[in-house]
Amino acid sequence: MAKKFEPLRVTFRLYEKDDIARFEKFKRTNEIENKSTSEAIGSVFREYLYNKEKEIVFRDALDDIYYAMRKVLYSSLAPFQSNLTREILKNRAELMLINKKLDVLLNSSANLDKKILANLNTDLLNEASYFEKMRSILDIKHDETMTKINEKIKQVKDSEKQFEYYRMRNGELDARIIKENIEGVESLIKDKKEIKNE
Repeated sequence: MAKKFEPLRVTFRLYEKDDIARFEKFKRTNEIENKSTSEAIGSVFREYLYNKEKEIVFRDALDDIYYAMRKVLYSSLAPFQSNLTREILKNRAELMLINKKLDVLLNSSANLDKKILANLNTDLLNEASYFEKMRSILDIKHDETMTKINEKIKQVKDSEKQFEYYRMRNGELDARIIKENIEGVESLIKDKKEIKNE
């Protein structure tokens, strides 16, 4: 048999005329509905407390959702941003090299005539060693930049895993843990029933 608790008695006073009039109206409404004033006040008070608790839980849940969404959004866009950065760096290097080649062509255009341009040989089409060296230097710098970007992405992914671990550790919020707890309780109840039946 469940233990009964002593009832809690609450008294209050109203001093303002408007408040007293509202309360009298509230009493009459309850009398029409065959409810006691005490029962009606108790239900209003319970509902108020319940809504306050819900508000706190809801606010915490919204904060959790907000930060989780920010992490998910950043971590899902980070690889895409990394690819964009790599392509931009590569294209900048190529554009710089193209500009240098154009400078060389324009500066040495006195030596070029239409016959040479019409019959380009492999020597003219080969890339000069200067540009090859420049490209390899730029590639190294870009690789260093991409390594830093990828390390940042890894940090974000790791913090996302820690967030998931935190959510999994909080039994009140994770459905799988709740299910395991319920199954554990049910098995305990079943075991106790079997012991009683023996």
